[in-house]
Amino acid sequence: MKTNKEETLNKIFNSDYQGILKEETPNEYTDDGGKLYDTNDKKVKAVRKKGNIITFKEKFYPRGTSDDGFKQILVTGFLNNGSVKIEGKSYDTKWYDSIDSLIKDVDWEKMEGWHDAEIKLNKQK
Repeated sequence: MKTNKEETLNKIFNSDYQGILKEETPNEYTDDGGKLYDTNDKKVKAVRKKGNIITFKEKFYPRGTSDDGFKQILVTGFLNNGSVKIEGKSYDTKWYDSIDSLIKDVDWEKMEGWHDAEIKLNKQK
């Protein structure tokens, strides 16, 4: 018996949702008709919003976890005191010199594909 999560993933991977990850696929579900994360303002808003799951390009190693790295964080807060970091549910990111350097480490292509697919599935219900 498949769970709802497994069924959703099967719908995405075994249907026309495959085109979502391609650059030429338009995103008709954003407010301005563009992509979810195509501007710096949208990216800043995403990394600061509580409840968002942020995916990084490379593993990061929170304090005390030299063996276990993470590629995702559930945002619970955001600190900005000259340097910036995302506070997470169980761990925080490292300190970044600027919001721009944090944004460069996020895997926006994966996040765009995943979140766009989720929006399209929810719109069909």
